[in-house]
Amino acid sequence: MKVTIVVAGADQKMMSEVIQPLLLESCYDFVLLTCEVLKADKEIKLERVETMVEAAERAVEIVAHLPRAILLKGQIQTAVLLKAILNNRAIEHRRLISQVTKIELIDSHRHWLLTDPALTIEPTVKDKIDLCLNALEVAAKLEIVKPKLALLSSVEVVNPKIPSAVAAAEVVDYFKQIEVNGIIEGPLSMDVATDPKAATSKGYSGQIQGDADILVAPGIDSANILYKTLAHFTNCRLSGVLVGTSVPIALTSRSDCPKAKISAVKLAESMID
Repeated sequence: MKVTIVVAGADQKMMSEVIQPLLLESCYDFVLLTCEVLKADKEIKLERVETMVEAAERAVEIVAHLPRAILLKGQIQTAVLLKAILNNRAIEHRRLISQVTKIELIDSHRHWLLTDPALTIEPTVKDKIDLCLNALEVAAKLEIVKPKLALLSSVEVVNPKIPSAVAAAEVVDYFKQIEVNGIIEGPLSMDVATDPKAATSKGYSGQIQGDADILVAPGIDSANILYKTLAHFTNCRLSGVLVGTSVPIALTSRSDCPKAKISAVKLAESMID
């Protein structure tokens, strides 16, 4: 059964670099909302709109009423698309909406899930609990068995002068009270979370020994800087999906390469119930 990809803000570059390669797989239908005059195959449905706001609203309306559908962000600002999502009552909001990015380092074969480089600006403790739950949901869809989740800070101890360390400890305390499929620890520095040698040399005694599966950043600044650094200076594959809604949403940066956008579609497809 085909999956319908609904694109908010498609342009000709996206058509040639993302839509056309996906069309060759013969397992997708397409509905493109665009402000431009596009050249497209007859299998692709085009809808012209006047503004990006209209593109977002119409795309959300379409995807909300289609089975097996994915919303794909095109050349549109994230804030515009998110507003349309939040305003549409046909889309269920299960919890805080956040982005989870799958990071695959090609050369070292390392991979993580990172949250949240796109939406949650200054997450509260309650927000971070939702960020964890959203990331664990993606991990489950990717069949990661008992994922290890690290709440990142600059230290591995609770320093009362470092807000991210205090918040991480509070989140960990929360999850100690409920049953969850995963190991959640923090605060953890990036090296202890991702480098076994660093975890050993620092004498960290937790269950995460440089082998975290999920990285929860302190806020959008640190998450976005890590995301953009990896995207532009390493050989990696990134794919982002919004979690917390009843509709899978593939969301990447407008500056991301075509492969990242195609990977985001594949990740969102894995989230279809």
